Amino acid sequence: MPPLPLLIGLPVVGVAVHVVLDLVGYRTAPLDRSIPAEEATTAAAARYQAGTMVRFAVSEAVAIVALAAAFVVASGPRTGPDRVRGHARAARGPRRPWQRPMGRTAAALERDGADSHLREVFGPPPRSGDVISGL
Repeated sequence: MPPLPLLIGLPVVGVAVHVVLDLVGYRTAPLDRSIPAEEATTAAAARYQAGTMVRFAVSEAVAIVALAAAFVVASGPRTGPDRVRGHARAARGPRRPWQRPMGRTAAALERDGADSHLREVFGPPPRSGDVISGL
């Protein structure tokens, strides 16, 4: 069995990171209403992608620690590499941005009245069954 601090610490840190990202991870400067639609679309897509990369980098820190722990801590018949292969199989397939992060970023960009066209750039959100059917 893994050590108790690891069993308790990783989920606690994961929840803390989630709360912090939910509070500050979607802050972005609004678009200026005076810029043309084409420039607004390009700027919105760039800001959305930059924000996504920052959120991924912060949230992945917990996953990287958990991944390292899977190799170091032996806890039963499945070893670290077996777990990694299982998670890699689950993460396969194409993914599209889902509505919540895209909507929150678009709302931040559009709070001064400019249209970001962010939803048009990345397309409609996936249907609820698409994520599971991609596995």
